[in-house]
Amino acid sequence: MYNSDADNEHEYLYILTGKKPAIFGIELGLERENEIRIRNTIDRYTSGNIPLVTWNWQISPIKNNNTSATQETDIAQCFQDGTAEHEAFYQELDRTADHLEKLKDAGVPVLWNPFADINSNRFWWSKLRPDQLNKLWQTMFNYFTNKRQLNNLIWIQSFGENMEGNRFAGNKYVDMIRISSDDYSVARNDDLFAPFSENTDESSTPLIFAGSTRIPPVEKMNTSGILWCWWVQEPGTTPENTNQSDIYSAFNNKRIITRNEIPELLNNFGEEGLKRLYSSGAIIPFPNLKEFNLGTKSRKIINPERLEVFVQSKGKNDDYYLAFMQMDGDFDVSVQATNLSPEQVQAMAGIMVRTNLSKKSHYVFFHIKTGESANETNSEKLRLLFRNNKRKQPQLISTNPLKNENILLNDSLNTWIRLQRRGNIFKSYFSLDNSNWHLCAVHEQKMPKYTLVGLAVACKSPRESAQIEFKDMEFTWE
Repeated sequence: MYNSDADNEHEYLYILTGKKPAIFGIELGLERENEIRIRNTIDRYTSGNIPLVTWNWQISPIKNNNTSATQETDIAQCFQDGTAEHEAFYQELDRTADHLEKLKDAGVPVLWNPFADINSNRFWWSKLRPDQLNKLWQTMFNYFTNKRQLNNLIWIQSFGENMEGNRFAGNKYVDMIRISSDDYSVARNDDLFAPFSENTDESSTPLIFAGSTRIPPVEKMNTSGILWCWWVQEPGTTPENTNQSDIYSAFNNKRIITRNEIPELLNNFGEEGLKRLYSSGAIIPFPNLKEFNLGTKSRKIINPERLEVFVQSKGKNDDYYLAFMQMDGDFDVSVQATNLSPEQVQAMAGIMVRTNLSKKSHYVFFHIKTGESANETNSEKLRLLFRNNKRKQPQLISTNPLKNENILLNDSLNTWIRLQRRGNIFKSYFSLDNSNWHLCAVHEQKMPKYTLVGLAVACKSPRESAQIEFKDMEFTWE
């Protein structure tokens, strides 16, 4: 993505790669230019681009505002009825909302990115105390969302490389986080979100990379677990700062979505496409899942009907092979798991839901396992693990499925397993015939709306390789 409305730069990319960026950005600024930019955004959306609109409130609503980088700004008067600051504050909000309303009326969804670098000293809003900054953001959000009914906005909050948790407006008010840095590897650090409270889900918020003057090393980022959902390159930096072969490689990488792919994605994964894909009881072809090795090495045999995985790891708690897709809200997923081996060491395979692909992600993992203790009872063969605090080890919930001993899992661990989410309640089940389901465990854990859901395999012995075969994966999306 290139935050520039300069057509010559986009044409340069098209001539070089045969493709154009998927996201097209404008900045609201001078009123005499805003109308033209809004019309341009509508045209760009019609032609297949995803619109990004940034807004940096140029003139503070505070009289005699000190622009010194070390002087704090106080905007308390903006929230008091009857003051000149209050009137100026809402006049500016209305002017901006009027432009966004034109996009809404035209049916244009917007990546809405106001207030750059909220933890810097560059702007009047970035010099606010955290409590006033949060009130500024939340007041704007509530006014735009509730009063002006702007339901076409995806809200993005911008940080510099060093994030400050007390300046985050909260999950209710933020959909994505934008990081300004020239170092793509910053996302690999599990401490990126350390300033945030353990009781929030910021670590699962989608990340945007901004402020760079170069193309990201896509494959290197993928193998290192650096998971940006899109990037913003500084306008005018493409030709002079980027090797042409790097541009071509990035724009033709299978992990990068360009403008020509947007229509097909909307058809397949828009609201109607999702309903078609995740209809009740739909069989999901295994090649449709994304894959990731978290501290493991794997090889596989895969086709639409089955997935056989061989996994090696160092035996650490957070080492998993993952085959997953992103889900929005509640779900019900089941799969047949058969022939888990080796039996003499602890191997695990099952259904996992997690917030992200970092090693310390929160997760819920319902699985079958092998090992000496697993030969005794159902409760040792079927387990539910969870992590709800990245500083703690995963915890085990005793499933003890069916005290009725006449229903036992057979020695080959050929069974169906199922994990269901309803809000923050997770229920796990097993079945011997994919028809009669038996409840194993119920677990309550706060998880974000968007999660990664799929299959996970682990081996707790560094000298062995776990093997499992999955069949008949059914996925219901709600």
